[in-house]
Amino acid sequence: MTSARSPFGTLGSAREVKLVQSGQNRGKTRTAVAKVVLLADGVGNSSLQRHHELQSQVAASSRIGFGGVVDINNCPESYETGTIHMAVARGGYVGLVRVEGGSLNIAAALDPALVKGRSRQAEPIARILEESGFPAIDQLESANWSGTVPITRRSPRPAGRRVLMLGDAAGYVEPFTGEGICGAVCSGAAAARLVSRRLAIWSDLVEREWQSRHRRLVRDRQHWCRWLARLARHPRAVRAAFATVSLFPWLVRPIVKHLNQPPDRLTEAVESHS
Repeated sequence: MTSARSPFGTLGSAREVKLVQSGQNRGKTRTAVAKVVLLADGVGNSSLQRHHELQSQVAASSRIGFGGVVDINNCPESYETGTIHMAVARGGYVGLVRVEGGSLNIAAALDPALVKGRSRQAEPIARILEESGFPAIDQLESANWSGTVPITRRSPRPAGRRVLMLGDAAGYVEPFTGEGICGAVCSGAAAARLVSRRLAIWSDLVEREWQSRHRRLVRDRQHWCRWLARLARHPRAVRAAFATVSLFPWLVRPIVKHLNQPPDRLTEAVESHS
């Protein structure tokens, strides 16, 4: 079943989830009952439309995600395989990487003002590439572009009555470091272990325990993500930082080590202090 939205209600010792189907059988519903709901419905929190107390709060400076794929025949050879290219300019940044089959995957975080009122979807992407000195890409407009809701947000408390929020649903920082997947994997593994041990004796204490674990496992680790996202708003500072790092690469080793910690080691470290 493909669920477009799944509002849920409380049944004392369980949660009732209403699944609404999309696609060919759009509108058809089915109800499921569970002792605990692991909520991983992404940045938009579509399942929380009736639960404002759990919805994430959007940062005032949040950017909008934007992405698409360009055919290999329209890509300059300078965008070589095995390299992540990052173009940083006023109004946002663009990441480009060759994917399987040779196509160029393009993802961006853009200021809303840069996107608003544009008749051509790819114009902001082309502008950032040009300002950053990257080669122009023919037929950007032919890509199948898609946008997102404002991406930088956080939930005041990633847990409710028999609900634990995971991954992007619990909060999201700009994807400059690409660390979001790691946070999702870590929180998923930690939630599974917590639920398996506490399901028989569930209480409000379990939900508070999850909030504490999630803070140490995900939010505290987002320090470098937040710092790098702020730096990316100042292209001159980015150029200066890269020039310094090229001369003294050891300066970034602590950051790289922090971002590359294996998910299983992170989860075990948090649980050992619980």
